[in-house]
Amino acid sequence: MTQPLLVDLYPKDLGGKPDVAALVAAGSPWSGLILKVSQGLFCPSQIKGYTDEWLMKHGPLARTLAGERYGWDWWRGFYHYADVSKSASLQVDWFLRLVEKCGGWGRGDLWPMLDMEQARNPEKPGRAHLEDWINTYADAMARKHGRRPTLYGNIYLWENHVQGLCGCENLILARYRPTLTPDKHERIGIPASKLLGWQYVGTQEPGRPPSIGPGGYPMITPLSHERQDITALVVEGGLEHLRAHTWAERP
Repeated sequence: MTQPLLVDLYPKDLGGKPDVAALVAAGSPWSGLILKVSQGLFCPSQIKGYTDEWLMKHGPLARTLAGERYGWDWWRGFYHYADVSKSASLQVDWFLRLVEKCGGWGRGDLWPMLDMEQARNPEKPGRAHLEDWINTYADAMARKHGRRPTLYGNIYLWENHVQGLCGCENLILARYRPTLTPDKHERIGIPASKLLGWQYVGTQEPGRPPSIGPGGYPMITPLSHERQDITALVVEGGLEHLRAHTWAERP
C-alpha cells in the first residue's frame, strides 16, 4: 500500500476534537484531512451537533499544522453534502461562503467535493433529476470558483442509474470496504482514469482492532481506534499529479 491516505471528518467525529497535529506527525501514508463544510442550505447552523466553530477551527489547522508538508505530501479537502430538493446553485454559494469564512483556499487543497448520498434525500428521485442537479452544481462551481468539483458517491448514483461524472472533474468512490474493485466505478460509467480516490472504513473489532486490512490498508488511524472513514488517493500519476493539478486556488 503506497497511496496517500486522508481521514474524512465531520463535526460529530471523535467528539468534535480531532488531534490534527498527531495526524500530521504520523507522516506517510497519512496525507491530509477531508472536512465537511456544509449540507443543503442549512448545515452547519441548523442541525444538532454541527457548529460553525468546528469548521472555523479545524479548517485552518488542517493547513497551518502541516507546515511544509502542505501541498507537498499533505492535502486538505472540503466537501458539501447535497440536498437534491433545493437549488444547486444556491448550495454552491453557501459552501463557498463558508470556505472563505474559515480562511479560503490554498495551494494544497483538493478540488471542492460534492457528496451525493441518499440520507436526507429522496430515495428514488430518478436519473434525469440527479444528473441535471449534479450538472447544474458542477457548472455553478466552475463559474463561481474556477474548478469543477470532485464527485463523491456510489450506491445512490447506481440505484438511480446515474452515468458519468455529470460535469464533475473526477470521482472519489464511496466503497466502505478495504478493497477496491473496478466494477464499482465502471457500473456508474466512470473509468479508472477519472478515479481520484476511494473511501473505505477503518472498523473497530472486539478487543484490539487489526492494524492492517486486506490489500495492506491501515484499518485504524493515528487519531483513534474508533471507526473512521479513510480515503485512499489512487489518481494516476500519484503525488506528482496531485502537486501539479490540485491547486484549488489556481483555476
